[in-house]
Amino acid sequence: MGRVYRAFDAEIKEHVALKILNPDIASDESVIERFRNELKFARKISHRNVCRMYDLGRAEDTTYISMEFVSGEDLKTLLKRVGQPAHSSVLGKRQGEKQAKHLLWLLAIISKRKILRSG
Repeated sequence: MGRVYRAFDAEIKEHVALKILNPDIASDESVIERFRNELKFARKISHRNVCRMYDLGRAEDTTYISMEFVSGEDLKTLLKRVGQPAHSSVLGKRQGEKQAKHLLWLLAIISKRKILRSG
């Protein structure tokens, strides 16, 4: 889909995450429309475990999504470091239960606001 970079926004003078979409995806207007809709929906959700999305834009031939920069280890690096989870959670039972509760809460909010789409 794309690559995410840490970028410095000179206008607001802070770091943001910048997802650069692959050119083959960015050239499909229906895909861009899907990203526009997801951005609209994402802006309706405010939670400490969900990063904020700011903008979908284009600069020359590059399409990007700007979002909140969250420092820390990304999932790909975590999985390389600890390996793929088997039966037991990488996070441990208690932490896994906490994450599951957050996920269920988020799904309830998404469902209540009719954000999920089928298909």
